[in-house]
Amino acid sequence: IESVSAQQMFDIDFSSRSNKDTDKSITDNGFTMTVTGSNYNTNGFVKDSFGSENYEQPNDTGIMALRIAENVKATLDYAPFNVTSIETNGLAIQFRLRTKHIADENARLISCIANGIGFFATGKRVVFTTDNCATVAHTIDAALEEDAITDVAIVIMPTSQAPYAGIGTVALYLDGEFAGACYYDAGSFSRHATQITFDGSHADLYLYNIRAWETYYNFEQSFNNYLLKL
Repeated sequence: IESVSAQQMFDIDFSSRSNKDTDKSITDNGFTMTVTGSNYNTNGFVKDSFGSENYEQPNDTGIMALRIAENVKATLDYAPFNVTSIETNGLAIQFRLRTKHIADENARLISCIANGIGFFATGKRVVFTTDNCATVAHTIDAALEEDAITDVAIVIMPTSQAPYAGIGTVALYLDGEFAGACYYDAGSFSRHATQITFDGSHADLYLYNIRAWETYYNFEQSFNNYLLKL
């Protein structure tokens, strides 16, 4: 199996990172994630076993991630909705995360939304919407399990792939499995230059990887993308 390489904008993966890295920058294909407030000790590049008795012991089976916690924040300077070709070519965002110690279930740990269009993840749910969550027809709202690794994929299909004229569809996959869908009206994707932000002020967010494509893929490819990052 192979991942999608066509129109891939970036592939940021933290599996080989460490707080011992001299260069702690996070960049791929010209896109950079800027982290603020990290001490690169208890946060930063930290295994998800942090806080357990096995952490940093010989029997530590934790997986390396970017630990966005203790008021750490980050911004990825990619604005997925700032392109005109979404309805023509599609768009896909895929990321793997884990949440712990949720102080505010409604706080947005990952966010990229403006003009009512975009997505966000809290400690308990991941949402994609084209109408600011006003209707279920234009919104996908899927539950996230706390303290569990979950692979999230949001795939916006071009209008040419819709079952009938005048709309486009959006699918959400969790761990490679279909978790929900909604539709958008053709011509309704207004551009906005909002970048992807991350906030560990109200929960511990472990981010393992994040990828984006300015194209779409099907269910089988979503599952393959999930498997390739296990």
